Amino acid sequence: MSYLLEILGRGLIPELSAAFQPMLGDGDARFTCELEEAHRRDPSDLAIVKALADRRLADRAYARAEALYRSLCAAAPENLAARIGLACALDGQGRTKEALGSLREARALAPDDAAILFGIGYCCERTEAIDDAIAAYEEVVEIAPEQRNAHERLAAIAMHADDAATAIHHYEYLCWSEPGDLPAALSLATLYARAERHADAVRKYEYVVSLNPGRWEPPDDLAAIYEERGEFGKAAGILEDLSHQQPDKADLHVRLGDLLHQLEQHDRALCEYLEAWTLNPDHMEVAVKIGTVYLHRGECAEAARWFGRALEVNDQTVHALLGLAVCQMALGEVCEAEASLQGAAAAEPSSDALFSQIARLQLKVAAAREREAHLTSQGLLGASADITTPGEPESLRMVEPVIRAQAERLEQELDEHPDHADLHYRLGILRRQLGDLDGAIEAFRRALAINPRYVKALNRLGLALRDRGADDEAEEMFQEALRVVPDEIHLHYHLGLLFSDRNRFASAVEHFQRACDLCPDEVEFHAHLALALQNMGLIDRATAVWETLMALPARTSVGPSPG
Repeated sequence: MSYLLEILGRGLIPELSAAFQPMLGDGDARFTCELEEAHRRDPSDLAIVKALADRRLADRAYARAEALYRSLCAAAPENLAARIGLACALDGQGRTKEALGSLREARALAPDDAAILFGIGYCCERTEAIDDAIAAYEEVVEIAPEQRNAHERLAAIAMHADDAATAIHHYEYLCWSEPGDLPAALSLATLYARAERHADAVRKYEYVVSLNPGRWEPPDDLAAIYEERGEFGKAAGILEDLSHQQPDKADLHVRLGDLLHQLEQHDRALCEYLEAWTLNPDHMEVAVKIGTVYLHRGECAEAARWFGRALEVNDQTVHALLGLAVCQMALGEVCEAEASLQGAAAAEPSSDALFSQIARLQLKVAAAREREAHLTSQGLLGASADITTPGEPESLRMVEPVIRAQAERLEQELDEHPDHADLHYRLGILRRQLGDLDGAIEAFRRALAINPRYVKALNRLGLALRDRGADDEAEEMFQEALRVVPDEIHLHYHLGLLFSDRNRFASAVEHFQRACDLCPDEVEFHAHLALALQNMGLIDRATAVWETLMALPARTSVGPSPG
């Protein structure tokens, strides 16, 4: 994944109606059949027409919604919501130019409405009227500078036009307005590096690393004293009072969650952890704690998704440290670059352990589904729920058979689907966790042979080569991870626009799949497409890790059959 390519996908919305949810929200409690019956009884009741049109739009019954909104526009030409609803219904049918006309009529009723202006820009961009799109988005940021999507789309268009200065301008504003936004800060650092503003890149990469510390500062208060004495109930009471007095302090919610977890009040602990995540998103420790609670509750899929989020945050930290090292080298700061590389190497095992835990959970779920009782009889599923970390060899020995079993499943799947870059990458992580450095390097190389822009694989290969002592080749990998060629930017920009139009996207996928079916060699089209969308952040990567593993057929024996 490249954080430059991710810029191209930001600000896109899944459908035009997403920009107008407050106005078109379906708040009527009646069933659809009741609304239809009420409309049949009195088609002149405009409140019923509006409620039914909003419901049909929410149900994606776009033709019916269009007819209702048109009748509303005819009866009440000044009804702003009707014009916007009609635009959304038209867009849902792939009639974007007609939707644009309806939005322009809506703008005549509300000239300074930022949402309408964004919708106009969005429709213009999707119909490749780029100058008009830029003009509309610029009006949005002038009227409502806090409108994040408009900044993101202007940055994406600037990237596509190879205008790094404009893209940097918009991401500087985003980082200023939301200082804790780790992905935006990482994107800005990468933009600085691309523009060869290495000193600025160094400062921003250092800031990214500082955003995700391993832990908060150790507490020094009465609650901590009670906790040291083992009086967890008293400590929890104090922290509960403090969290009510200072509700925006994430560390208080985490500490309270820890105590509630020890008191076996797991549901309450989960609420505190989730509140901490809301206040401080992209913090790996919090994601791990949430995943652990779900694991304790036996919800393996949900636990794996949260471990996947923690994995993504840690991967961002590794990427930031490697980008920092590259920029420090460009500035001649050799000692500082070496320290950054060591930091990345120290952070990498956490990602390996997190992915291994996800893989282990998946195998547990697959085993339960397929009644492979021999896994339980061999003791492979009874290992500690704690994530394996460096310095815990006993825990590693307990989970190693399961990691090996999962690696075997990946290898078998790759025998049939050798062009699946993501599977090669996942196999490399498991081999790394098992101590097979050469096998990991081979797997990462294969992933890159299929997808040379797979930035995670570039970073992992570089770290593995560094462990082997091939420092020069490792540095080439780290530098390559920061590069994106114009053709790739052009391709991913248009892929993002296509993905945001569900009708054109579905048609394009079907057409390309038919073409692939005619090829003499099998083409892993869906795998390549999914990875490209992950590269742009248009598919949730935490969920994608789990779904990739769940797609594997369970056919690897990890022990003798029972009986």
